[in-house]
Amino acid sequence: MISLKKKSFHSFVKDSFDSIFNKRSAWIIFSSFTRIIILIAVNKIMTKQLDFQNLSSYYLVISIYNFFGSIIIGPFGEYISKIFFKVNSKHSISFFLESFYKRLFLPFAASALILLIITLYFYFGITNNYFLEIPILISLMLIFRGIFDQNISFINALGHYKWYSILITFNALFYFGFSYLLTDYLRPTYFIWTAGFILSNIIFSVITIYFFRTKAINNKSVRKFLFNPKLLKFVPSLLITNLLVWFLTDGFRFFSEFKFGLKQSGVLLLGFALASQIFSIMSNFILPIFSPNLLKGYSEKTKVNRYLSIKNYFIKIIPFLMLTLFLALIFSKLIISVLVDSSKISKNLLIIFIIGLLVEFLRSLINVIKNYKLSESKLIYQVYSLILPVSLLMASYFLNIESIVTFALYVLVIYFVYFSLSVLFFLRLKKTVH
Repeated sequence: MISLKKKSFHSFVKDSFDSIFNKRSAWIIFSSFTRIIILIAVNKIMTKQLDFQNLSSYYLVISIYNFFGSIIIGPFGEYISKIFFKVNSKHSISFFLESFYKRLFLPFAASALILLIITLYFYFGITNNYFLEIPILISLMLIFRGIFDQNISFINALGHYKWYSILITFNALFYFGFSYLLTDYLRPTYFIWTAGFILSNIIFSVITIYFFRTKAINNKSVRKFLFNPKLLKFVPSLLITNLLVWFLTDGFRFFSEFKFGLKQSGVLLLGFALASQIFSIMSNFILPIFSPNLLKGYSEKTKVNRYLSIKNYFIKIIPFLMLTLFLALIFSKLIISVLVDSSKISKNLLIIFIIGLLVEFLRSLINVIKNYKLSESKLIYQVYSLILPVSLLMASYFLNIESIVTFALYVLVIYFVYFSLSVLFFLRLKKTVH
């Protein structure tokens, strides 16, 4: 039985903000401020350069990338995060990570390339360039963005916060520079814009690999990444979870394009994407500060210590999520006017943005709850909580929803159901700790 001291909400908020006042946090927060400015510039230029059809195509590429990245590679990446500190304490982490990338990223990227070419060829035909353009973009993103995302999180986890701040900021800056210049001098299409994103990630993924080889402390003992029984036991439930989560977070875009067409769905996707970016900004500020302790919490030997680590993380994160939602709702009109070119602003976009903020708030809470299930390797509970929400989304295909705003509200209802079920299964799992 665990005895936990009760704290007031004021104490929780005070503890959360006290945790970010140190030199490490100052570096990360300054980096995040810089990236906010870059993000504003990226959104402003992208919504000016690309029409709604190209914006829809861009978000389609991101959805397909998220599918392969989160469903196929994601479970293995989360397994690596779970064992990262155990491996690093005994073996060369540089050697281990590179063997992981070679054995997983390269084969899956090649498989995705072939699969997408075949699928999109039959869907669009040879007269449409999608069947070649999208597979090329996705396969390159899987390799280079995947390597950068994994490496940069581990660089931060190992305490190299200065390098983390510098590399992640300059990657965003190079992305903006390359995409702007390429679309300005060549053609303003989704393919050219995404190519700038990929080019930046190629450069900085190579830099992070070099960092691990030269800056990180690597033990002489080497260990290869292997598809061992523990991994094969861990991955299936996470793979199913990520598949269902992707269906909720990205799959609805395909439903919207089918129901409303590229132009109308472009408004819906832009509104939800902007809401997602607002919470991503908060994540860029706060999560890098607290995530190293979360990763260490995964390695705790007892259920009690793992629970306390996740609980401490949850308590520190919640005030920032609430503050983000509150401020974003108050300044929603200003945010839209700053982030979006005037030619794309409409009443529907503002309403969908506000709905999207509520969706992102619920999704952020669900992700925090998911961390505890991950630490206990009990992700089957997350699968159970996803069955009904996914069924509701699939039902939208048969419903007569004529307005994109109504469809956005329907998505919000689905996320509320998902959140409620996640909490119920979390409470059930929590009983085993006490």
